[in-house]
Amino acid sequence: MILLCSGIYVYEGKKKKVNEDALKILQKYKLTPPENCTSTEDRQLRLATRFVNEALLCLEEGVISSPVS
Repeated sequence: MILLCSGIYVYEGKKKKVNEDALKILQKYKLTPPENCTSTEDRQLRLATRFVNEALLCLEEGVISSPVS
């Protein structure tokens, strides 16, 4: 059972353990890197590009008012 307020970890007091339901979802939807993405630098650039694209969309849609926001 997945609770709406559950996350990656389940806390019992101060101890945390991995939420098995969340782990199953991550395993189900995980992607393997393309064959042409072989180096750590390639992976870092691909990840950073996603953040840059998202920031540009936020700027275009007026979610943020300037690149400094």
